[in-house]
Amino acid sequence: MRDVLQLAWEKGFRRVICDVDCAELASIITDEAASQRHAEFLVLGSIRQLLAREWNVRINCVHRESNIVADYLARRGAAARSSGAWVIESPDPDVEYLLLKDSLSIL
Repeated sequence: MRDVLQLAWEKGFRRVICDVDCAELASIITDEAASQRHAEFLVLGSIRQLLAREWNVRINCVHRESNIVADYLARRGAAARSSGAWVIESPDPDVEYLLLKDSLSIL
């Protein structure tokens, strides 16, 4: 999440919606005390610093089932064993298919 928010900032996006499928992450990011007690407090602190910038970021907690494109891309990234974030300029046919299914609310 930190890398994606940093990338969005660098690309000039100032209105961002970030969907996460981890309710704990969504809640801990907004709670400074909980962030400081968490084992990943350095990363959470970096995320909180990014969120404090002059922009509008909304964090939504969504069910994994309703986030099939993100789930597919996460699995693809894990399989590639690459670190960091990558930008997809044009979606491949598999992503296009999942986006179509998602837009039609077909699970």
